[in-house]
Amino acid sequence: MKSLLVDQEKCTGCRRCEIFCSFHHFRTYSLGRTRLHVVRDNEPQGSEGPVICTQCGLCKLACPVEGAIIRDKRTGAVLVTTKCDMDECIRECVAACPYGVIHIDSKSKRAIKCDFCGGKPSCVEACPWQVINYLEAGTPYSLNNKRIIEVRSKRVED
Repeated sequence: MKSLLVDQEKCTGCRRCEIFCSFHHFRTYSLGRTRLHVVRDNEPQGSEGPVICTQCGLCKLACPVEGAIIRDKRTGAVLVTTKCDMDECIRECVAACPYGVIHIDSKSKRAIKCDFCGGKPSCVEACPWQVINYLEAGTPYSLNNKRIIEVRSKRVED
């Protein structure tokens, strides 16, 4: 199984990942119709970076509609299916997401979230800085880990 890994230190905040995501899924360039979100932290340097679905499955566990949210056996992504009926929806999936990445699409009125684009994430393809990577789960991501250690060390020293 693969997962998306993010190197926040490389992000420029260009939002290409969001734009490509909305185009891939909806054939429109809309920051309001994306399945990931670039956010700015409150640190003095104000770094930016994408917040993505970790595919943890909490949304699936929270949804009371049988089969509305499933795990794709091929990609491992948690998917919102056509059984997601907004007339009956109580939005428990949205409330359960610790990252705020599952939300109700303004046009379709259905819950949307990252689905790994069927195994070829458009956000990965879109980023020339390789901020988002689609790697085998458990792959050592030493560069990212090194940067996290450096950032933590700087904060302790300051």
